[in-house]
Amino acid sequence: MTMTRHYMQYIGILCAVFAAIGYGAVPIFAKLYYEAGGSTATFMFVRLVICFLVFMPVISVVRQRSFLPPRECLAGLAIWNAVMLGLYITYFNAIEYLDASLVVILFFSYPLFVLLFEGLSRNEAIGRRQVIGAVTCFVGVCLVVTPKILSVSIGLIGVGLALLAAMIMAVNLILQKRLVQRISSYILLTSIGLYLVVPLGVYMVIDGVAFGPWHLMLWVCVISTSADICLQTALKFIGTVKSSSLMNFEPVIAAILGFAILGELLNIWQYGGCLIIFLSLFLIHKKRDHQKSEV
Repeated sequence: MTMTRHYMQYIGILCAVFAAIGYGAVPIFAKLYYEAGGSTATFMFVRLVICFLVFMPVISVVRQRSFLPPRECLAGLAIWNAVMLGLYITYFNAIEYLDASLVVILFFSYPLFVLLFEGLSRNEAIGRRQVIGAVTCFVGVCLVVTPKILSVSIGLIGVGLALLAAMIMAVNLILQKRLVQRISSYILLTSIGLYLVVPLGVYMVIDGVAFGPWHLMLWVCVISTSADICLQTALKFIGTVKSSSLMNFEPVIAAILGFAILGELLNIWQYGGCLIIFLSLFLIHKKRDHQKSEV
């Protein structure tokens, strides 16, 4: 029994690491796809069709599980999917205006907004360590974005979209935490294809259809879907706290791949901002770990 538990721990850790690598690689290859002539709207629509309307149902059949959501959860899922639509649009459009590695770094400020939103709604008590972590995160974000804001106006658009995506991600996590108490995270993920195929199809037509290189598009779809599956497996085997801690390596992966593939460079102030953001994530998560141990 102990060996089985250790085996599940190792599998969960590996899945979390693979998920971090996958999510860190997605914006890099998406940037390559945009530079090769593909459009954001077309990419999101095809990704949705391939990942959620083909791949996920096949997996559900193999695992003998239904991917259709229960009727009593349809309204909540509709609200959550509207939030997910905003998240997709802001995040992937930010990559078009800003370095992909910087988008990931700014996006990882979302724990700050989770803290703020939970505090304002009084759903979660905020301790001193969390307040320090929030302020530290804000300082780190300022160091990362200042060079881009001062350089060109288009950088300001990318920064705004990336931070807006982080805010939407915070709302997404708060809603998702409530939904998974009633339905499985697996059904939650597969519902995205059922709800968003029409809105994203309309968005693609309005924005203009531009498929770009199919091999890049398919590569990103496979990576992102594999990352989704790895993350859900990690959450099941090692829990939320350990999975989220390992997922903090995603910006590091994005920065490394951004330099290796796209030649993206950060200056000394931006590296300092990255370290400060990681420190703030540690402070915020450390408080939650301490609270959990006291229960």
